[in-house]
Amino acid sequence: MRLSSATAIQPGAVGEAVVQPPIGGRVRPRAVAHSQAGAVSLAYIGVLIYCMILYIRPQDWVGPVLHWRLELVVAGGATALALLQRRPRFPLQVPLLAAWVVVIFLSNATGGHMEFVVRETVKYFKLAIVFVMFWAAVDSTAKLRGVMWLLVLLTAVLAYQGIWMHQHGVGWAGQELYWGDRIRWIGLWDGANVLSLLFVVALPFVLEMVLGPRGTVSRLLGVVAGVLILVALFLAASRGAWLASGVVFLLYFRDRIGNKGIAVGVLAAAVLLAFAPERLTQGDDRDDRSWDLRLYMWSQGVEMLRYQPVLGVGKGRFLEISRRKIAHNIFVGNMAETGFVGLTVFVALIYYSFLSLMMAGAVERALSPPLASMRRAVSISLVGYLAASMFISTDFEPLYILMALCAVVLRLAQMETGLPLRLTLRRWDIRNILLLVVGGVLFTYAFTEIFWG
Repeated sequence: MRLSSATAIQPGAVGEAVVQPPIGGRVRPRAVAHSQAGAVSLAYIGVLIYCMILYIRPQDWVGPVLHWRLELVVAGGATALALLQRRPRFPLQVPLLAAWVVVIFLSNATGGHMEFVVRETVKYFKLAIVFVMFWAAVDSTAKLRGVMWLLVLLTAVLAYQGIWMHQHGVGWAGQELYWGDRIRWIGLWDGANVLSLLFVVALPFVLEMVLGPRGTVSRLLGVVAGVLILVALFLAASRGAWLASGVVFLLYFRDRIGNKGIAVGVLAAAVLLAFAPERLTQGDDRDDRSWDLRLYMWSQGVEMLRYQPVLGVGKGRFLEISRRKIAHNIFVGNMAETGFVGLTVFVALIYYSFLSLMMAGAVERALSPPLASMRRAVSISLVGYLAASMFISTDFEPLYILMALCAVVLRLAQMETGLPLRLTLRRWDIRNILLLVVGGVLFTYAFTEIFWG
């Protein structure tokens, strides 16, 4: 599909092509109507239901469905429907996810840890299904925007639940306050830190609702949701999430208004720090012990890699071996549990997610405003999530949803521009991934030696 007779398509450093718009105007995407006109399908409805189940967790507190495997049933059904309706060409992340599941299986099978073989392999196979479900079912910009709206709404509901819990001392599901009188939810979100991850993920979408190409109603809803989320972030008092939120604001304004946005982002981050909970700026003996314990866990992760450098000590076994805590760092956890092989595959998944966004960004002037807005929000949400992951163990559903949305953005960019924006396994990509893996391991070793060893 050609964008314009005056449009030149040239090879680019990022991706396979970049668009040079004609002088005097921006390229008007001819495929926008197609990318926004995808009919609401049962698979997409399944995605929305899955999001509600994932966040609200009825299977963990509502009597009639208590302990039901609602997430697996909905995700499996929606994925099957999406793949039956259309047979898409899978992105590069899908074979990487298959390799990730195989490595997780081998990390435990080679050591004879059969309990972990079944549990962890099934867990990550389900996460691979979640990725495919989102990628296959969210096939238009309108559907992508619908997912954004729903995630913001669900996060705002959990934020309000946290505020209510702080006032009453008990949550909607009967759960008590987390240690330090901090808020939490249940199930996957039963700690203040993991709950705060949802707030961090939602912030870029909230910013786009308020400041992006939206109507008045969307902006007002974004303001309300943003206030609830920021208050809940304060009540959760997660240091990692609060710092990640500062990163989100800094990168958002930098991306939106250029170099001047750095000053705005720094100001926003400074305001966040000024109003940060006391735990972030002062702490107490328990906080000091928490930081020391994290350093100790990271040093233990290095030792585990030394002991089993190829496939690690086995996915999910960090706590069993350390006998203290989990890694509290997504890089260290995967490094220790899956070795250099698994860490390389995991880093490749993250690398190609960002590369998808960079390829879409290379043709941003040719994208419709809604898709360009979504690209910005997804990219900064992923950065914020990974920033928080340096202090929290976060290798679960939201990460795989965000990686799937990265692939969705690239596919929609291809639909709107008609350009062959596809990921391929290139030599320099392999080199970059290996450099990230080796550099990350060396940095972790040096950091733990300086601050712990």
